[in-house]
Amino acid sequence: MDDFISGAATKKDAIEIRNALIKLMSTAKLELGKWASNDSDKIRDSFDNNDGLVDFQETSNDLTRILGLYWDSHTDELKYKINETFFVTPLTKRNILSDIARIYDPLGLIGPVIVCAKLIMQELWKDK
Repeated sequence: MDDFISGAATKKDAIEIRNALIKLMSTAKLELGKWASNDSDKIRDSFDNNDGLVDFQETSNDLTRILGLYWDSHTDELKYKINETFFVTPLTKRNILSDIARIYDPLGLIGPVIVCAKLIMQELWKDK
């Protein structure tokens, strides 16, 4: 498992999730490598320990990469970034299709946008 994302209503719930995750991962001889929270001031002390299991990741000014997306801890939003090299090649059907295929959407959040792009591509193929 690369990434895990979860939420908790209270600090106590977050600690229980963290402990359960560490226990579950230890059964497979894996360790929790890092974690991030949008409530770092209140939770940091409870999660940090000296056993080397957890590296708290500060999320104060920058976005945290998770599940191939970016998480803004201040607004609690998942954000998507498109590589600026997209669509810089000449506009050919092959290049457009290649750019559409390179869009990574592991959670399906921008699926409707990708479907629209594929429908436009389908119309381009019909027009020859």
